[in-house]
Amino acid sequence: MIYTSPIESITWLAVEEFLSQGIKENSYVDYKENWPDKLARTIAAMANTLGGVILLGVEENDDASPKVPAVGVSLERGMSERVTNIVVSSITPPVFPAVQVCANTDGSRAIVVIRVPQSHQAPHAVMGDRRIYVRTNDRNKPEELATMRELEWLREHRAKALELRNRTYQIAVDRSDLFLGYTTRPYPGSRTVVPESKPYLLACAAPYYPRDTLVTPPTLQTLAREIRVRDYYGTDQEFPIGGARGHLLQDGVYLFEEMKRETGERAYYTEFSVFGQFFYRQTLTYKRSGDRFLRSSEIFARLDQFMRVAKGYLERLGLQGNVWFHVLMGSLGGSTLGQWEPNERVETTTACHDEAVAFETTLTMTDWDSQSAEAIGGAAQKIAWAYDWNMPADLVASYLAKNRRA
Repeated sequence: MIYTSPIESITWLAVEEFLSQGIKENSYVDYKENWPDKLARTIAAMANTLGGVILLGVEENDDASPKVPAVGVSLERGMSERVTNIVVSSITPPVFPAVQVCANTDGSRAIVVIRVPQSHQAPHAVMGDRRIYVRTNDRNKPEELATMRELEWLREHRAKALELRNRTYQIAVDRSDLFLGYTTRPYPGSRTVVPESKPYLLACAAPYYPRDTLVTPPTLQTLAREIRVRDYYGTDQEFPIGGARGHLLQDGVYLFEEMKRETGERAYYTEFSVFGQFFYRQTLTYKRSGDRFLRSSEIFARLDQFMRVAKGYLERLGLQGNVWFHVLMGSLGGSTLGQWEPNERVETTTACHDEAVAFETTLTMTDWDSQSAEAIGGAAQKIAWAYDWNMPADLVASYLAKNRRA
């Protein structure tokens, strides 16, 4: 699908299949027969609104549906760079869409796919920083200058979306508190009230600007079964941990599992929200010869598995644009971390004197694989520093490669 497939995988055939659906031009989709003079304006307007896809080389019919078969534009060198140059020279601050040049079978023509994410740096201006446009559903005027009211709406929309994202996250934290036995807010400083709380790992991925419900809880129940991945760490058969069947909530689905093993009692909580949030939290401890410590290898594995499930989840929901990624380890004061070695033995343990460690970043669906790998490494490095461990920069990558998840 041209909305969510990795941009490099989109071909002329894939575009033709999309065009055969007859989707009319709208605020999300724009057809251009040739290189337009106002491409920067269209890109900026989409970024200022809800994102979208521009298809260069596709003519439209009188009813705004695409003409098939598509003719394309003459294939030339540097077409992707041409889009980048337009963006850098004409839009402030710049927007960096994903671009794919899809050549036909004989290499003479191409359709240029420009996928514009909804921007969290909006508003974006064009024409010497003087004009701000937004997308409309008016075919005769697909972009229009933003009025003062629309600018206020844009700011208010962003604020309300962030409020929704933060509220959805806090609800998941509160629910997981109940399941995992935490009685106060986990961050910061819960151990001052609950000194015996176990250390925990929490990860969350959500649309940067969530808007409406994307799916119903029963549909999420089915989706949660279909996007599970193999748990190569060996705690369970699959991740997320907690059985194949999720339990319904008014605004999502949750999974919960408790395990009692020689490594100590563990609890695992997972939640999928109708707003596109994927939330995971588990307790952490490991017992060896009477000593208890956290295993860095488990943190590496969980973050990797979390990212893989998050990608499948968000793709299935058809999400475009930016994703908020958040990692939190809490109740850490006085805990120790076992440093992973390539021989799979823990040779060294070091203590943490911080109560919690937090890491967050923004990812894009168009470049998920490389960005998620960087995010896993960044989160792991910050956690390692909290335990007085200057972790080798390539250690996480070598661990994932060893487990065939590089």
